[in-house]
Amino acid sequence: MDDFNALQAIYSNEDVCKYLPVKGVVLDDKIYTILTRYADTLLYPNEGIVYAVTLHGIIIGYTGLKYVKAYEQYEIYYGLHPDYWGKGYATQAALLMKKEAIKKGYTEVVAFAHIENKASQRILEKIGYHKVEQISLWKLPLYRYYMAL
Repeated sequence: MDDFNALQAIYSNEDVCKYLPVKGVVLDDKIYTILTRYADTLLYPNEGIVYAVTLHGIIIGYTGLKYVKAYEQYEIYYGLHPDYWGKGYATQAALLMKKEAIKKGYTEVVAFAHIENKASQRILEKIGYHKVEQISLWKLPLYRYYMAL
């Protein structure tokens, strides 16, 4: 729960939330729910893992691997505060999660990017993903990506 303020700074930003399945910004009670789910990854590692992305001791985002039941595969995901977009941090985070997935013995992973989020699409392709199809998931228009490890 010590990360609440950092996560609130990310999820209270409209530029971030336009790519998420929320209307407007994420409210505080939902941020607590998200933090609880992140903490649960310590208790239930098969559900995934999550890490804070830090710069000089300041949390600027998050990254992880999570199990997506709809596809029965793990997803590499990341999210940063917009002040840190376009600086290569999301690519570095995604690459670290790719290494983590390999270390865990995963043979393939998926990813999802909002069809309007060109930057995230470039990151996924840069680290080795291939665009498979456009889908509707979590009430969002997304591209589904696949990567063999």
